[in-house]
Amino acid sequence: MNGFISTVNLREEQGFEVYYISNGEIELSVVPKLGAKIISLKNVKTGREWLWHPPDGLKLFYNRMGDDFHRSPLVGIDECLPTIAPCRWLGRELPDHGELWSERWSVDPLALDHGVLKTAIQLKISPFRLERMIELRESEVHIRYQLSNLGGTEEHFLWALHPLLRLQPGDHLELPPSTRALLDGETWVDAIGTAVLPQSCAKAFAGPVYEGSAAITNSKTGDRLEFVWDP
Repeated sequence: MNGFISTVNLREEQGFEVYYISNGEIELSVVPKLGAKIISLKNVKTGREWLWHPPDGLKLFYNRMGDDFHRSPLVGIDECLPTIAPCRWLGRELPDHGELWSERWSVDPLALDHGVLKTAIQLKISPFRLERMIELRESEVHIRYQLSNLGGTEEHFLWALHPLLRLQPGDHLELPPSTRALLDGETWVDAIGTAVLPQSCAKAFAGPVYEGSAAITNSKTGDRLEFVWDP
């Protein structure tokens, strides 16, 4: 049983409705009209904000379908579907980072009464409908998805949860041995925690992944953020 009761509150920030779901251990914030972005994930006990915000502060604004993702608010967690890179597929021009992040999602008001933040969207280009349910259980965030194919034929897709994390000195990346072996030679894997440089970045891919977990830990502060999924 969850010893912490989750509540969902609605506030307005910068002209946008922001839904806050919290339970005394975690506070998570979502902006449905901006691709249902998760703009904040806080450890209530330590005060740590895990999600990236631009150095000059959080600025919320709309984007249009087809915009370059780097011209978005660049905050927190987005959903990528049915592609990550822009491409042409079955005669469809699919935009950078997919169709979801620039569109408005709907909110299920009935789920809010049960402490669940349920949002949904029907894609404009691809024949999909996606529902996402966020629920807090003690120190865990549970995210469930339901993808429906509204077309008459089989469809292929790529999906990615796309989190931009805010790293701090002392943070270390934890990976299962089987995943770390796939990244052998990637110097950045061990560099996290040694020096967090504001302008440094690296993109690496490991596959096939057999163990569905990865974590950022900080032995100085005791903070830990772990992602667990079905590989």
